[in-house]
Amino acid sequence: MEVLLTDKALYVANDGEPFDEAGVRSILASDISSKADDRIGKFGIGFKSVLAVSDSPRVYSRSVSFGFDKAWAAARLKGEGYEVPNYPVMRLARVLDPVADGAARDPDPAGLMEWASTVVVASLSADALPLAGRLAQFSPEFVLFSPHVREARLRNRIPEGRGEGALLSGERRIVREDGSDGFVRLRAGSDESVWSPAACTVRPSAAALEEAGHVAARESLEVQYAVRVPPATGLGSFWAYFPTQTKTTLSGIVNAPWKLSDDRLSLLEGQFNTELLVVLPDLVATALGRFSGTPQAVPRTRGLAVSGWRVGSEGGRELGRPRHQWPDLRAPAHSAHPPGRSGSVASPR
Repeated sequence: MEVLLTDKALYVANDGEPFDEAGVRSILASDISSKADDRIGKFGIGFKSVLAVSDSPRVYSRSVSFGFDKAWAAARLKGEGYEVPNYPVMRLARVLDPVADGAARDPDPAGLMEWASTVVVASLSADALPLAGRLAQFSPEFVLFSPHVREARLRNRIPEGRGEGALLSGERRIVREDGSDGFVRLRAGSDESVWSPAACTVRPSAAALEEAGHVAARESLEVQYAVRVPPATGLGSFWAYFPTQTKTTLSGIVNAPWKLSDDRLSLLEGQFNTELLVVLPDLVATALGRFSGTPQAVPRTRGLAVSGWRVGSEGGRELGRPRHQWPDLRAPAHSAHPPGRSGSVASPR
């Protein structure tokens, strides 16, 4: 994966599977169709967030290339007799030819096309400087929850004449290394960290899916938890593949396609999120079980809450219910449990 920012465009390239017909249809109906197939869906309507910085994003894939254009889409819909205050941009797409439109000759996308299976080009309709700052602060933990991304290369290439932008210019690499012991090592520049991850699949009830609506709902989804080694003693956070503002008294990061506020910064109360939270204690137990047998087991788990947890805003608004506590330590023998004083995991009698 590579992200390149210039003062004129944002480029995002990856070497995953190229687009197929179903993938294109998923983007065209990104927030109105069912997420049962989970295409494009881990990020929900995240792909549409590119419209915050571009009126004409383009997708160049080895299978097909297509583009969106705000003015063109509005003209087409008006021509069909539709009169609305705001016209959607990503409901209509035009097939593109990267040679005919010059993308294959432009050194920036052309260089990425040499190795990538898909390149997204977003010509900027907004100032590049705020984007440069956000890219410089991009959280390396992103790759913990996107295991298909083994390496991310982030490049800010803002002209020196842009003042502060020049200070943000440069390159950063984020590398994920999976150990045979289940731990994951992240390297971001000169910084290194080790994490213990856990994940499980959840099938929300029909009532939860109805409440979540098309934006968040899918028949099955993955809830993930990752704790740093050693765990931090401060508040943990909730992510929806990117950080939200919702915090937890539990150390680490909890990631899932939550039902979020309109600005996608906070978790909302409701049955959908509650059903995802129910699995969290077992995920934490699995992550802690990886410390078993090590002399650092007890010190490394000292930063984790052990008598229950709450989630909410920084102001402490409670989202979880009292029953969402740690698993009963009298659970079946196959259940994972935090290490004891000896540093080993054992099922209580």
